[in-house]
Amino acid sequence: MSDKSYDEDNKEAINEMNSSPQEEVSLKRAEKHRSADRGGFQLLRRDHKRSDLANEEIKSSAIEEQAEAEPFVRKKAPLWARTLFWILRKSIAPLIMIVMLLAGLYIGYVIMGDQPKEEAFQFSTYKHLWDLIFAES
Repeated sequence: MSDKSYDEDNKEAINEMNSSPQEEVSLKRAEKHRSADRGGFQLLRRDHKRSDLANEEIKSSAIEEQAEAEPFVRKKAPLWARTLFWILRKSIAPLIMIVMLLAGLYIGYVIMGDQPKEEAFQFSTYKHLWDLIFAES
């Protein structure tokens, strides 16, 4: 439905109704707002004149038309980059688990166990613990 036919219907409705003055005022206000939405009203910024706004509208409409005319083409990353990103995406959870394991070993052995930090990541330390836990008595 076009704006003209919509406005004509509203005017006919106003003429047909024998309504109160308040309803007529509210319909007139609605008409003003509708015309403002169609571009009959522009807010001016302090540093811009009306002609500047018109130039900006022309530029923005030209840019929009150009964007609609040209289809968006997304460039693919090189194969090596896509492969690297795929590997990183798949390995992030195991890497986080390994970091948390090492942090837990350090916190448990050095901070909670009051042992020297030099021994925290030596293989012989954990071999000795293994032997203590699983030794036959």
